[in-house]
Amino acid sequence: MSVPTECLSYVGEIDELEVEKAQLQAELKGLPKWELGQKVFLVQQIKRINAQLAQKQSQLDDCREQFGGPTPQPVSCSIPGTATMTVFAGGSFVLFASPRLSLVFDGQNNSRVDLSIASFPLTLPGSAPFDKCVDTITVTTDASWNSLAVDNTVLAIVLWLVAVEAIGLAALPLAAVLLPRTPDRGAASARLLGLLIVGWTVWIGASLRFWEARATTVVIATGLLAFVCWAVADSRSRSGRPLRLPTWKTWLNWSAIWLGGFATFLLLRAVYPDFWQTWFGGEKPFELAYLRAVARSVEFPPYDPWYSDGTINYYYYGWHLVSTLAKLSGVGISLAFQFAIPTFAGMLILQVASIATLLIGKGRSRLTRLQLLTGGTLAVLAVVVIGNLDALRQVWELRGNVRDGFDFWRSTRVIAYTINEFPWFSQIWADVHPHVINFPIFALLLTVLAHLSIASPRGILVSLRAWLFWALPSVGMAGLVFGSVAMTNSWDAPLGAGMCVVAFTYAGWLHSGRAALVGTLAGGGAVVLGLILFWPFYAGFYSVVQGLNVADTGSNLVEFLTVWGIGFGIIMLAMLARLAQRLRAGGDVRDGWLFAALTLIVGGLLTGVGLFIDAWDGPSFTSVVALFLAAGAIGVAAAASQPTSLRPFLLEPIVLGVVIAGGISVWRPAAAVALAISIGCGMFAARRLRQPSAMLPWALCALGAVVIAATEVVYVADDLQ
Repeated sequence: MSVPTECLSYVGEIDELEVEKAQLQAELKGLPKWELGQKVFLVQQIKRINAQLAQKQSQLDDCREQFGGPTPQPVSCSIPGTATMTVFAGGSFVLFASPRLSLVFDGQNNSRVDLSIASFPLTLPGSAPFDKCVDTITVTTDASWNSLAVDNTVLAIVLWLVAVEAIGLAALPLAAVLLPRTPDRGAASARLLGLLIVGWTVWIGASLRFWEARATTVVIATGLLAFVCWAVADSRSRSGRPLRLPTWKTWLNWSAIWLGGFATFLLLRAVYPDFWQTWFGGEKPFELAYLRAVARSVEFPPYDPWYSDGTINYYYYGWHLVSTLAKLSGVGISLAFQFAIPTFAGMLILQVASIATLLIGKGRSRLTRLQLLTGGTLAVLAVVVIGNLDALRQVWELRGNVRDGFDFWRSTRVIAYTINEFPWFSQIWADVHPHVINFPIFALLLTVLAHLSIASPRGILVSLRAWLFWALPSVGMAGLVFGSVAMTNSWDAPLGAGMCVVAFTYAGWLHSGRAALVGTLAGGGAVVLGLILFWPFYAGFYSVVQGLNVADTGSNLVEFLTVWGIGFGIIMLAMLARLAQRLRAGGDVRDGWLFAALTLIVGGLLTGVGLFIDAWDGPSFTSVVALFLAAGAIGVAAAASQPTSLRPFLLEPIVLGVVIAGGISVWRPAAAVALAISIGCGMFAARRLRQPSAMLPWALCALGAVVIAATEVVYVADDLQ
C-alpha cells in the first residue's frame, strides 16, 4: 500500500523504532537469568517503544485519512459466493470475513495466507449486509480535518476542551430551565446534556438518511442548539421573565472541577498511553476499530470493521458521542480515543458532585463553599475513587512491600467467575468501553430524577393539570437521557427504565394520589419516548439476551464482602450514628431486638426444616455468619428507625423482606447480607417519604443493595450463558 508524501516521515520513524525494538529484544534474550535489574529495565524500554509505535501508527493512519491515502480494495466484492469461514488446525484464525468470503491465516505456516471458501457459512445475526460493496460506501475522514491539531497534542487538548465548552455553553440555558433547583443551576450538567442533544441530532438524521454525519453537521447542530437556547433566554429577559442562569462565577467554579478531573485522568493516560496492555490485553483494538468505523460512517448503522460488507450489531452510540467531539474539534480518532476517558471521567465527577450538593442543599440554590466542597468531595471519592478492600488486603499480605508484588488486576476479579471492576479501575485501565462511557450518562439520569423528586410542587394550591405541565419538560429530558443510557450500554436499560417510572410516580405522590397515577404514566412515557427517539437502532438490532437464569451457586462470603465491604460499611456507620442519636435522646430501641430476633428465628426454622427433609447437609459456618450479620444490620436499622410505627402498607413489605433475608441465609449467604442492608436502608427511607432530599440517599442505597442481592440469585443469560 503506497503512502502519501506528507506521511513518509511517520513511516521512517516507525522503521527506526522497529529496529530499536529488535535490538532491545535481542539484548533481553541474551541476558543471564540473574540480571533481573537489567531485564526489568529492558522490558520497560520495550514497553516505551510499543507505546511510541502505537502512537506513530495512529498518526500515520490519521495522516493517510487527512491526505487521501489509498484505501485497500476489499476482496469481498471480487469473488461471488455465500458467507464463509475457513478453520485450520494448529492455531489458525480469521483475518477477514464478509458475506462473500473469508481470509484466513494458517498458524502452521507463518509464511502463507490462505484464501478459501469454507465448508460452512459464516452468519452474524443482526449484521445486515450492505446492498453494495464496502469499498463503494461513502465514508468521511473529517474527524481529522484539523491537521495542526492532529500533529500537535497540546493544541489538540486545547481545541478538544474548547469543543466541550462550546457544547456546554450552547445548552446552558436549557440545563438551567430543566435543573433550576440544583446548586449549580445546570452548570454541572450542561456539557453532557449538550453533547447528548447534538449527538442525537446528528445520529437521527444520519440514521433516517436526512443528512450525513459529518463535521459540518456537528457544527450546524451545535450552532442551532446555541441559537435556540440563547434566543429563548434573551426573549425571556426582554419580556421581564429572565431565566435564572448560573452566574459566571458558578460556571467557572464548576469548570474548575471539570478541568481538574479531566487533567487528572489525562495525566494518567500520558503516563501510560498504550493502546494495548502488555500482559492482560484489554479491548482497545476492538474499541478503536469501532470508533474509527463510527467516525468514518456518514450513515447509520455504521459499517462493521470486523465483518466487511456488514453493519455493526452492537450498542455503538457511546463511540458516536466521542466521534461527535472529534469532528467538532478535528483532532483525529487516535487522540480522540485518548481524550475520551478523561472527558467522561470529568463529566462523571461533575454529575456526582451535582447530585451530592442537590441532596445536601435540599433543593436550595445556594450553599456555603464548605458544604459544596465537603459534600461534593466525599461523594466523588466514594463513587469515582474508592474501589474495594482487595487493595488493602494485598498491602497486608505483602507486609507493605507493594512495589514488586501488588496486582491491580486481581482487585477486579475478586469473586470467582465474576468481573468486579469499579470506576477508578475503569478510568486507569482506560478501555473506552460502553459501560465506561455510560457512567456519567447514568449519573445524569439520576440527577434528573432526583431533581424531579425534590423540586416537585405539592399542596392544594397546585392543581393536577399544573403539576402535569410542570413535569412535561422532565419527561422530555428523562426520555432523551434514558434513551442515551439504553443505547450506550444496553445492560443499564432495565434499571434505568424502572427508576424513571418509580421516580415520576413518587414525584406525583408527593402532590397527591391522583398525581401519583399520572406520574406513573409520565414515567412510562419517558421510557417509551427514549425508545422511540432511538427506534432506528432497535429496528435492526439483534439481541443475544435469552432471559434470566438461576445462578448455580452464590458468592463466597469473604470475597463478597471484599468487594462490597466498603459500601456496606459506610451504610452501617450511618445507621449506627442514627442509633447513637436515638440512644442519647433516650429513645425506645425494642424494635431492634424484635426484628433481629425475627431474622434469626426464620433463618433457624428454615435451616431445621431443610435438615428434616434432607434438603441440605446442615448450616455451614459461612451461612451462620451471614445470618448473624443480616440480623445485626436489620436490628441496628430497626432500633434507630422504629419501623413498627409505620403505616401497614410500608411495614408489611419490610417484614416480608426480613423473613426472606433470614430464610435465604443458608442458601445464599451473601444475598442475605445484601438484602439485609437494603431492608435497613428501606426502613430509614420509609420514615422520610415526605422529605425527598433525606429519603433519596437511603432509597438509592436500598436499590443498590437489592440489585446486588438479586445478582446472587439470577443472572442475564446470553449466547455464551
